[in-house]
Amino acid sequence: MKTTRMIIVALIMLIGCSLTMSAQTKRQRMTREQLSQTQAQYIASQIGMDEATTKRFVETFESYQKEIWALGPRVRTRRSGTPTDAEAESALKNRFEKSQKILAIREKYYGIYSKFLSQTQIQRVYTLEKQFMKRMAARQRRGVNR
Repeated sequence: MKTTRMIIVALIMLIGCSLTMSAQTKRQRMTREQLSQTQAQYIASQIGMDEATTKRFVETFESYQKEIWALGPRVRTRRSGTPTDAEAESALKNRFEKSQKILAIREKYYGIYSKFLSQTQIQRVYTLEKQFMKRMAARQRRGVNR
């Protein structure tokens, strides 16, 4: 009987310690800047850029991301009712305006990328960026990193 109690107490202590350890080893959420730098490093490695090009690309990509972020967060409206025509029109116009600003930023950085990347590399950058964002959105939908 004493042996059984000792085993139960030891198991409870072991479980308690393991829970404490797992709580301490959880990864912290990355900042936007860290995520942008990680994404740029990943893209550069996938394309096979040399060290100097990678450094220039990472700096340029981070600037590009900061300009996109400066436009503000993506607005998600979740309303239970149907919007009025005026509300729908306003939302659509705002969406078009933001899309045009994003396009202008992408065109600006396309010009900058063209100075040190080939057209094939630029196309691959945009493809990898899109894949990365899809993965991040999927992780967020699944509840990872919350």
